[in-house]
Amino acid sequence: MFVGDDGDYQAIQRLKRDGTYAFATCYDIDWGFILPCESGVVFKQQTDGCCCHHVFLEGILIPLHPPAEFRDDRRIDLFAELQDANYRGKPTRDIWARIKKQSHIRFDCIESPAEMPPNQEGFQWIRYHGHDDGYGQMFALEGWKNKPIVLIYPNSD
Repeated sequence: MFVGDDGDYQAIQRLKRDGTYAFATCYDIDWGFILPCESGVVFKQQTDGCCCHHVFLEGILIPLHPPAEFRDDRRIDLFAELQDANYRGKPTRDIWARIKKQSHIRFDCIESPAEMPPNQEGFQWIRYHGHDDGYGQMFALEGWKNKPIVLIYPNSD
């Protein structure tokens, strides 16, 4: 399984030329999962705000619609709060607790597994436990319960 970052530029360029993998970006996905596995597709997520670190992870991308509660009429935008806290280096535990409470997905934030990219803005390892009934076509995740997957969200750029 391919894992990398900007430091692997030469290897990534060679793999692109060789056609070994298909490469895709997920910058415009506001909320989704990357299931790390051998798929032949490597996803690139821009992370770390204006530092523009790029993380590469082979797997399957499942884009989701963020719950409406994340962006409600009171102008409370949990993504904006998370982005701001990440950008300023502030703790995010309370924001993640609110996201979990308002999300239709049951999960725990975890440390990155060995040999995998670390948690950073826009790229959070979670342990998926399930989802609320009626929330989209989540049947694809049944085999991923209690396994580490990546939750992606917009970074501050």
